[in-house]
Amino acid sequence: MQLYWSPFVNSEDVAVTIKDGTAILSGTVSSINESRAARRSALRAGAVRVLNRLVVEDSGS
Repeated sequence: MQLYWSPFVNSEDVAVTIKDGTAILSGTVSSINESRAARRSALRAGAVRVLNRLVVEDSGS
């Protein structure tokens, strides 16, 4: 739910799996800042650690 409410992360593009206190993030985000925001949100939600497998889309610039 933490990601859902974050204005910095499109939660529809991020899947979260929890295993033994570790949040595993997967999916595609539009920027490194969005990836970092997703990680912060997972930690704020209570994850002990975060395995960030998010892919940052190439913006073409």
